[in-house]
Amino acid sequence: MRKLLKTNLINVIIVFIVVYIYSVIRAMKEADFNIFQGMFSALILVVLYGMFFWIAFFILLLLTNVFILKKSSKQTFYVMFVIQTVVVSIPFIYLGIYYEEWIFIVGVIGFLVSQMYRSKKIRN
Repeated sequence: MRKLLKTNLINVIIVFIVVYIYSVIRAMKEADFNIFQGMFSALILVVLYGMFFWIAFFILLLLTNVFILKKSSKQTFYVMFVIQTVVVSIPFIYLGIYYEEWIFIVGVIGFLVSQMYRSKKIRN
C-alpha cells in the first residue's frame, strides 16, 4: 500500500508535464506567443484554470486507491489497476468531448502513460 501512495506522485508529475508541454505548444501556435509568454501563460492555464481538473484528479485517484486497490489481492491487483485507470479517465474524456477541449484528452493520455510506468514500478 505504501508503494501505491508513493507512486501516485508519478501520476501527478507526468500528467502535469504532459499537459504543460501541450499548453506551451498550443499558446505558441494559436496565440503567436514567444517561448517565454507561452511558458508563462501555460503555467497559469495549467495551475489556475486547471484547478478543477487537478482537484477532481486528486480526489478520483485517492478514492480509487482506497476503495479499489486497497481491497485487491495479488491475483486481482492488475485487474483493479485497469479499473482504476478507467474510473479516473472516463470523466475527463467526457469533459474533453463535451467542451471540445483537447487539454482534457491530453491529460488522460498522460495519465495512461503514467499508469503504465507506475505499474512497472509497483511490480518491482
